[in-house]
Amino acid sequence: MVELSQVMKDKGRMFDWSDKVIKNLELSEEDKSISQAVDAWAKHIGTTGVASTELSQYLVKVVEPEVYNAPSELLDYMFEMDTIGEFDDVGIITNPVNRLNAQESAARTGNVDKSYIDFTRATKENVHLQIDTELKMSDLRQNGFKTIATLTQMSTEALNNKKFYSVFNKVDSLITSPSTQGFEASGSLTVTAMDDFSGYLLDNGVNPLIVGLSTDLRGIKNISGYDKFLSDNMKDALNMSAVLKMYDGVPLAQVSAGKKLPDGSHLITQKKLFGFADKIGQMYMRGGLRVLQTPDNNREVIDLKFTGFEFVYGITKLEKIAKLTIV
Repeated sequence: MVELSQVMKDKGRMFDWSDKVIKNLELSEEDKSISQAVDAWAKHIGTTGVASTELSQYLVKVVEPEVYNAPSELLDYMFEMDTIGEFDDVGIITNPVNRLNAQESAARTGNVDKSYIDFTRATKENVHLQIDTELKMSDLRQNGFKTIATLTQMSTEALNNKKFYSVFNKVDSLITSPSTQGFEASGSLTVTAMDDFSGYLLDNGVNPLIVGLSTDLRGIKNISGYDKFLSDNMKDALNMSAVLKMYDGVPLAQVSAGKKLPDGSHLITQKKLFGFADKIGQMYMRGGLRVLQTPDNNREVIDLKFTGFEFVYGITKLEKIAKLTIV
């Protein structure tokens, strides 16, 4: 069997192993050896109730890189990313906005109304996410390595999904519809609404992106008359995936409608498309993940608390955001 402490030094290796296990993918010889080692370790905890601190250390080493350091394609696109210490703070300031107004004066020595450069400090959002759960020792004895793999994957997924949801929920609240940045389509997507939406992004940035649920982005292919604007290659791609890759030169990023929070909420709101003309602000990951554990031998469970998962962000370029709502 492999030595787990050595395998865990290989960044992402244990997470990849757990992903293969819960998806029932083919395991390499090393994967099988890892499974044997984790199985013996898990069953030892489930039988004796000891070594639970090793479980805490394992979860921190494997889960933390996946929620703090792993690339998040959409959030990395939206924000300038950085990290700060647990007790550090940041001041997020918007880029100065030129509101100086040059006005005609009635006389050389006269005055006009004062105007200013806007140095407004951005509103910071401080978010701390936590999971409290428990692990049955009987599950460790019965399913061994599969229990560890499942806990690894699902705790990571829960933290990342909630982070994503929190950010998009905030973005949604900042743009009203109808407005210069909030567009509407009645009943279903239309060419007019999509053209106005994508046109705003193209006018206000150089690297635009449209984000929506996979079920809503599929509606683009059903827009009446839109097929005449598609090249043969685009039509072929559409037939293969059922979702266009671009609209009017703006890339489309689909979020799976199958991914939901435990309460059934989608990761972004249904019937809404969100557009970003460029990066919209800064985000900082704060501190580091902590996993606290307390064995309860009377109930034969291990109480687990995932805590310390904090991030701070500020949306400093509101004008770079647009939203299209299907009403």
